[in-house]
This record gives sequence, structure tokens and C-alpha cells, in this order.
Amino acid sequence: MNENSRRGKDKIDKVKYSFETPVSIPANEITERVTTDIVVVGAGTGGAVAGAVAAMSGSKTILLNKDLVQAGPRAFLYGFVNSKSQIAAGNVTDVEAKVYDDYIASHGCAEIPILRALHENSGKVWDLYEEVAADQGATLKAVPGGGAGWVEGLEVATSRNYGYYDMLRNYGVKFGMEYRGATRAVQLIRPNNKGRVTGVIAKKPDGTYVQFNVNKAVILASGDFGGDPEMLQAYAPWLLGALSLYFPGNNTGDMHKACMWIGALMQDWPYQSIIHFNCTNLKPPINHNQVFETGIIRQTAGAKKTTAPINPRAGTQSGQLLYVNKHGRRFTNEYGAQEKDSFVAMEHFAGGVFVQHDKTCWAVFCESDVIDKDRLNEKLKTGEVLTANTIEELAAKFGADPDIFRATVDRYNGFVDSGKDLDYGKNALNMSPIKTPPYYVCEQPPCLLNTTGGPRVNANAQVLDKVTWEPIPGLYAIGLMMGIRLRDPALFHSSLDGPVPPTFGYIAAQHAAALTFKD
Repeated sequence: MNENSRRGKDKIDKVKYSFETPVSIPANEITERVTTDIVVVGAGTGGAVAGAVAAMSGSKTILLNKDLVQAGPRAFLYGFVNSKSQIAAGNVTDVEAKVYDDYIASHGCAEIPILRALHENSGKVWDLYEEVAADQGATLKAVPGGGAGWVEGLEVATSRNYGYYDMLRNYGVKFGMEYRGATRAVQLIRPNNKGRVTGVIAKKPDGTYVQFNVNKAVILASGDFGGDPEMLQAYAPWLLGALSLYFPGNNTGDMHKACMWIGALMQDWPYQSIIHFNCTNLKPPINHNQVFETGIIRQTAGAKKTTAPINPRAGTQSGQLLYVNKHGRRFTNEYGAQEKDSFVAMEHFAGGVFVQHDKTCWAVFCESDVIDKDRLNEKLKTGEVLTANTIEELAAKFGADPDIFRATVDRYNGFVDSGKDLDYGKNALNMSPIKTPPYYVCEQPPCLLNTTGGPRVNANAQVLDKVTWEPIPGLYAIGLMMGIRLRDPALFHSSLDGPVPPTFGYIAAQHAAALTFKD
């Protein structure tokens, strides 16, 4: 038996997906041609930095964005080390020690040069934030110790935009950067899939195309592919069916596809994701709309306020509640292994939910947990929260088996009374009894924040060629697109958050600005 037969390679028929076929753009539909030094695709957390830094370097820079303006969260930022303000405060990090600690935490999956580039440069990005915030009249709030915080105080472009993107985009424009919103990049230009990338083609608001020819580089910061069901089927089928509230219909992996078409080396390990549990079953679902986020129930005995249920950064958790699956069975330590690590907590709970029926879960509480009855009544009217006077009646409300649900609640209450969870080992301090009618249940479906991963890159964020495994000249990928691993192989957490997108945006822009080509 030959080697291929032994491994079964001759029995594998590769599925062909539509996104593997390059788009065809008729030449007569390209109505504009522009020559510039650098094009940054995507004006999010990493692209906004890349655009500003490229312009600050003196390179003629164009920043493209699929939406008219970049909408996003308040840009909570964390994990930056050795910024000037941190060092001045005596908060100095041993970079090499951190590199090797992270390498060990990755179970050997991370690449040390990439970790080193991250930790050697993240403080410089925080310095840039402080410089930009001061210039733009923004407020940069940092948590104790520095290196984490958020931007506020700007007049924002839309109700969904909280200042971070405006701040950096405005600063880039100050240095000559051109911003083009509602301009969707669709295709990279790499003649014969050899040599350097010479440009990118984008669709304009009027439906025609513009071709950007670059003297130096294209930097891809276009986000994830969680909004493309076919790509999810190909690379992350476990995520199919999860709600998507953050980039609905817009995060379609356009530049992942474009990279494939020009011969980029794509990652061949499972794609990770970040999953949140911060909505109810309201149709259509609304972000941050569940009873826990809106202050309806307490989270611990005697608590007067509440935060998100499974949110590792929220401080106290609503993990004292009982969570069950569709059948009424408990399935996890509801506290999400929070005692260990925030990313482990996220992965722990998401992993438990995604193997349940319909990939959803239900939070159970009772009258003694309620601290805002008026707001709870509003949720009862919408059907987001269901109620009954007995456990058996409550089971019927969400389709659970009454006997199974009754046994689950009784067993959980017994653990609360004894102070010892014999099923999942949850700390007794994080357990609350379900004994005071009426009883309530609230569906808590998982929400897909994003997928993470894509074309493989080196420590300069240069995309690699699938044949040579060498950098494709003039092409970079940052943020959620980066085919790198910074933690262990788990599917439901990712370190592609915090300092990674902006830091590699900074690295890529500086590296690209120094390029020279002789065509």
C-alpha cells in the first residue's frame, strides 16, 4: 500500500465552494483608476490605526470602508504593555517573560516572533492613542495600571459609533489620508499570482468600480466572515445558526476570498470565534437586551445591581443562576470556570452550549432574585421572559420535560443547601436557590461576535504565499483576518482582541511605508 492510500488521501473528494471562484469584473465597469502608495481596506480597530500611521509616515494613503462610517463598540482596549505612561507609573513588563508565558499558554501553537512583535510594539500604539486623543479633544480613560481603557467625549458620526474610529480617521486625514466610505474592496491585483500585489479593486456606491494601483502595499483589515453562511459551512460549521448582532450581513469575508484567489497561504486549522451571551429570544434580537444586563435581577445574595451573565470582563457574574438546555437538564458550571481565566470562562460556557439542542440555553430564576419588577413585567409582555407559579408549569412554557426540569431544580437547590455542587463543582458563593414562586425562565442564545483567522502572516503582518511560504510583497493582513494563533486550540475563545488588531496595524503600516519596488 502506498503512502497516500495508507493515509486515505485518495478517498477524499474536496468540496467546491462558490467563493473559491474569483469574481469577474468587466473592464468597462472600472470607471476610475487611482494611483497611491498604500491602501488600507477596513476602518475598524486595526485599520483605523494602520491608515493613520501610514499617513503619518508620509505615504499617500487611502482608507476604504465597506460602510459609510465604521460603527462599533466604545473600543474597550486592554493588554497594551510598556507605554510611556505605564513606564512613568512604574508599570514595566518584562517582554521576553511575557512572550514565553504566552507561548506556554498557547500549548505551542503560537509563533514566538509574532508574540514578540506584539508585545514590543503594543505600548507604542497606546502612546499613539494618547497623542491622537489629545489632538482630537477626546477623553482617553485608562483602568488602574494603564494600558486599558476606552475613548469617549467625541461628537460621533452615528449613534452606533463611539468615537474611537472617528478619532483615528480624523487624525489620519490631518496627515493627508483620504477616506472613502461605502466603498467595498472586492479583488486584489497580483498579475499571474506571482510577485507583488499591485493594487485592489473596490465597488463604489454607484455600483461601478474603482481600481487603486499602489506603489507600496495593500493592508487588509476587513474583519471576519461570520456573515457568510457558505464560509461558515466550510471553515466553522459549528457556528451555523448562531445569532449575529454585531455585523449583520456585512462581515462576509471579502478579503479572505480575495487572498485565496491570488495564491495566499490560508490557515488550515479550525477557525476560532468569540461568542457572547447578551441577548434574549426577542425577534429580531437586540444586543444587550437580556434581564441581566438591564438590571432586572440581582446576581449574588444581597446585590443591588447586575451586569452581563457570561461576560468575563463584567466583574460579578450572573453565573449563580441555573442554566438548563431545551430539555430542562443542567449542562455546565454556570459560572463558566471564571475562577481560572476570562478566556477559559468564555470557552467553557460556549463549549457547553454549542453541544446542546438547538445551540441555546435557558436561565432560570425566581421571585427572590428580582430587583426591578416593573422592568421585568415589560420583558414578560414581550415574551422574552416566561413565568409560572410551579416548576412543572414553567417547563411547559419553554418546552422542557416537566419531570426532568423538576428533578434538575430540586437537585440544584440541594447543592445550594449543602454548599457543595456535586455535579459541576461550582463555588457555593455563586449559587442561588430557586425556591420562591413565581418562577422565571429566559432563553439566552449565543451571539457570534466574530470569527478569527484567515491568511497566514509573519511578524510584520505580511501575508504568505501558499507555494513558497514566503511573504507576498505588498500585502498585509491584520486583526480578525490574521491567520495566527495566540492561545490554545479551543474553538470558542480568541486573543485576537485588545492590542492585536491595532498593534499589527501599526506594525504593517510602518513596514509598508518603508517599501520600495522597481517594476
